[in-house]
Amino acid sequence: MHGDRTTRVRGIGWEYVHVAIDDCTRVGYAEVLADERGPTTVGFLERAYA
Repeated sequence: MHGDRTTRVRGIGWEYVHVAIDDCTRVGYAEVLADERGPTTVGFLERAYA
């Protein structure tokens, strides 16, 4: 990321990268989601497991 982050620009927000890595096979899965709340995280884990 570059630029001056001391000022806020309208329309810019946060995104969260959720990452799951299988310990045995080292297969990784990642999604960029809007938040890190429980229902969002559960949905991510269900998709990662599938």
